[in-house]
Parts: sequence; C-alpha cells; structure tokens
Amino acid sequence: MRAIHEAGHAIVAETLAPGTVTSVRLVEPWRKRWLVLLKESSEGYVHRSITQTNRHNTLSGVFDDICIGLAGLAAVETVLQEKYRGAEGDITQAVNLLEHALNSGLIGAGPAPVKALTEEEKAQIIRDVLAREYERAKQVVADRRTDVEAVAARLQETNRMSGDELRALVGSR
Repeated sequence: MRAIHEAGHAIVAETLAPGTVTSVRLVEPWRKRWLVLLKESSEGYVHRSITQTNRHNTLSGVFDDICIGLAGLAAVETVLQEKYRGAEGDITQAVNLLEHALNSGLIGAGPAPVKALTEEEKAQIIRDVLAREYERAKQVVADRRTDVEAVAARLQETNRMSGDELRALVGSR
C-alpha cells in the first residue's frame, strides 16, 4: 500500500510539475522504528526540487501542491479500491497550505480581508478545495494508472529511485 501511495505522489507531481521530482523513497522497516521514536510517521517521501517552493506564491501553484499532497491517498483508493489511514500528514499539510493561502488573500474573500470571513465560510472553502483537488488527483492517477503501478513495483524492489529513474521508467508527459 505504501508503494502505491508514494507512486501516486510521484506521478501526480511529474504530471502537474514536470521534472521537479528529485527522488522517491520508501522508509525501510528498520528505519521506521527510529522514526516512530521521533514521532515521525511517514512511511515514504517524494522529494521535489527547491524551485517548486516558489509555486506557493500563486493560486495555481497552491492548488497543484494540494493535489500532489492528496495524490497518495487518491492512488490507494483508485488502484487498490481501498481506504487508507496512512495519509494524515498529507491531509494536514494540504489544510495548512489552504489556511496560509486564505490568510494571504489568495483564496476566498478577494480583496476583502480574511477576517471578513466567518469560521464556517473558511471551513467551507477548505472542504470545497480539498474535495476538488482530491478528485483531480484521482483523475490523474486513473489516467496514469499503469505508471503508478510501474513505479510502485520498482519501489517495492528497491525502496528508492531518483527523479531521473522515475522519468526513464514512465516517460515525461
């Protein structure tokens, strides 16, 4: 399940922001024990190039990053037809991105200050954006399902791959 999860992130990232994945990694079981002690629950990572962080300055960049963040959960549901509780951190990051976008005026009230929104209005915006970006992630995963499965299979064999290996395996689209 975790290989499908990380493969989902990687494929959606390469679809929405081509060339930005620098590595994909599953955490080895022996390492996971140490991470638990550090209260880190991640079972894998998709690293992207530093230039990707500049995309948070635009609304489309924020939406893409939310979609990429929800792609692991979307991949498990789409490929395995299963619900997965291993995406808490991804969901928390997506909500944090949205809250930051709301507070900076990118989403919601337009030129009106974010303080003009009620808590319920903010919550509704967050629910709407999360639902829309989750559906978009599921669509990308469905469209590139064979690529997700190929990346997951490689991750199960090797636990890691570089961005160049990822692109060589599935091609650039």
